[in-house]
Amino acid sequence: MTTTVLASPASSSNLAHGANPNTRDLVGTFDLAFMAPDPNSEGITELLLAYGADPNMQPANESNVRRMLPLHIAASQSEVRLVWLLLTHGADPNAQDANGATAMHHALTLGEEEPKMLECLLAYGADPHIRNQQGDTPLQSRLDWGEPHPNRQVVELLAAHGVTMERSQPDWVTPLEVAILDQDTRKVEELLVQGTNPNEHNGRGNTALHEAVREGHTQIVELLLGHGANTDIGDLWNGDTPLHLAAAEGQRQIAEVLLHHGADPEARNIAHQTPLHSAAAKAEALLVELLLAHGANPNARDKAQNTPLHRALVPWHETAAPVIRVLLAHNANPNVHNGQDWTPLHLAAFQGDTGAAELLLVHDANPNVQSYSGISLDPGGTPLHGAVARGDAAMVQLLLQHGASPKALTVWDMSPPFLAPTEEVVAILCASGAQSFLCMP
Repeated sequence: MTTTVLASPASSSNLAHGANPNTRDLVGTFDLAFMAPDPNSEGITELLLAYGADPNMQPANESNVRRMLPLHIAASQSEVRLVWLLLTHGADPNAQDANGATAMHHALTLGEEEPKMLECLLAYGADPHIRNQQGDTPLQSRLDWGEPHPNRQVVELLAAHGVTMERSQPDWVTPLEVAILDQDTRKVEELLVQGTNPNEHNGRGNTALHEAVREGHTQIVELLLGHGANTDIGDLWNGDTPLHLAAAEGQRQIAEVLLHHGADPEARNIAHQTPLHSAAAKAEALLVELLLAHGANPNARDKAQNTPLHRALVPWHETAAPVIRVLLAHNANPNVHNGQDWTPLHLAAFQGDTGAAELLLVHDANPNVQSYSGISLDPGGTPLHGAVARGDAAMVQLLLQHGASPKALTVWDMSPPFLAPTEEVVAILCASGAQSFLCMP
């Protein structure tokens, strides 16, 4: 497998000048490897690893409570090629996060390309028998998450390694949880009338209300609320409230019920994210609008200083434009820098989301804003530098049309033409007045 490494997005100048790839700031670039779209994500990771970055080091922005490593993150997001890249550079296939989950647990409970992912993990020594803190192997974890029929290839692969289809029998599963998962409304009511506490956390760290929201069962949610369920108790894993979960799952009707019963739209989880951050990250425009109508702050910042605008700009959406449009209509600030010194326009440029970028520019996003973090861009890099390095001609033209300077220099005097990987992009920049020896006839 070959991977093209693009210089600027991977902070090649920093590394070439002797930067330590294992400093907390630079290791934060691993986050970009799992947030940025192709073609850069693999290149960013490969470049860091080539310069000696430790693949078993916790990314700078990862919660100390979860302790997820790059391999866990890549597996949970079905990034098979990134998993391969990390494993070939020494990532521990059996490393466990704070909940005891390995990359295989994450791949089976959250991932999509399971057979290829499992083949890769198993080939590099992943042990399918390791149990998490709930006592589940990866396959049992998937079964317990409500997936009674895993992919046949998955079952065959694991069977070849001695793994059976038996469900675990955890002692911590409560009768109320079983009734909710079975969507047995009558049994839920019976247990509540008998005095079962709906606010206790189960073995997964959730309250009964979390489980009902996850199941999307509005009637059970209302039943729990009617018997004293607290809308603002966070889970024990991420600190998400039921409203966070409803927002992330696109459960608009349930979110309305929770808000009607007093759920706090400004509740914070461990990462200091509000439900609005969750809805924005999942491209749930209707939920974003609902939360804003109930007083959610469009400029709230999480621990990484991301606003909902930043969180909306994640790569697994075709475009963030619908959510961006709603947020901007409610006075979201398009020029806020997050903890990595990126504005939403930087992220839109990195991801090639021209629809989102145009909305931001129309709402006065600064096309010449600079980032000085040195992560993904050389210090002083503008959105144009990022778009140019990606070879994104459409984004380059859009930024230039809205006043981006083709003469902008980074701290190390890198002009946009110097970063251009194609003649087409160089020609666009030169025609717009860029000054470079590349523009000479």
